[in-house]
Amino acid sequence: MSDLTVVVINKNSGKYVRQTCLTILSQDFNNFKIIIIDSNSTDNSIEQIKSLKSDKIKVYNVDENINHHDAWLYGIKNVTTKYVAFMTSTDGYIDNQWFSTAISELEYDQKLSFVFANSLQRRKNEKLNDINQKFFLKFNLPSHESFLPFYLATNYHINELNCIWSTTVLKSSLESMTSSTENYNDFIAYDLFESLEFQAIKNGFLGKYINTIANYGRIHNNSLTEKINDQTVTRKLRKNNFSAQRKFIFKSLKN
Repeated sequence: MSDLTVVVINKNSGKYVRQTCLTILSQDFNNFKIIIIDSNSTDNSIEQIKSLKSDKIKVYNVDENINHHDAWLYGIKNVTTKYVAFMTSTDGYIDNQWFSTAISELEYDQKLSFVFANSLQRRKNEKLNDINQKFFLKFNLPSHESFLPFYLATNYHINELNCIWSTTVLKSSLESMTSSTENYNDFIAYDLFESLEFQAIKNGFLGKYINTIANYGRIHNNSLTEKINDQTVTRKLRKNNFSAQRKFIFKSLKN
């Protein structure tokens, strides 16, 4: 039985999806599987995936109009392993020891529910540059209980692509979020993973930063993110949502 599932979402990314899968398959940690949520691609995506001939990969076909949040949710529902990671079919991993490093940390420290790392940008010319969290290079990022004040003070968002979660914690956070939110679709419009992250931290689950560059995020056009344009929120509404979340945590701490 696999210990880790990597959920990949794809929509007409035949140009990149094979390379993405190869960065996953190149990990030195072997006990994982990949589930690809394909939004009825009309290009050569499926052919590119099949060309890898890997028994670690399973493709789920979903509606062509599905947005990226619902694609992630569909993937999460099909995860049965102890841990879960996320990737888009245009991006990929850089550190081929990321899985083994992250899971070793999670197995060693039972207080942890997620671990995360840094990332790079990959430009259209394929060059890797621009570390996304440069301030991580200047000081040690707080972890465990000390991460909460840092999170409250900075509005820091843990990128879903460079984080590995306990599946139980992720699913319980999703259940907590959906059961306590009257208008769930409006809530996740801000960002599904920001919302899940908030629920996990609010409920006392602990994380840790691992000092490595786990992955790259590619700058590209026509991403699945465009599918959620009808739910786009303004910067002001997003800021208000952050503020409301943090007030909720402060109130919980006070009580």
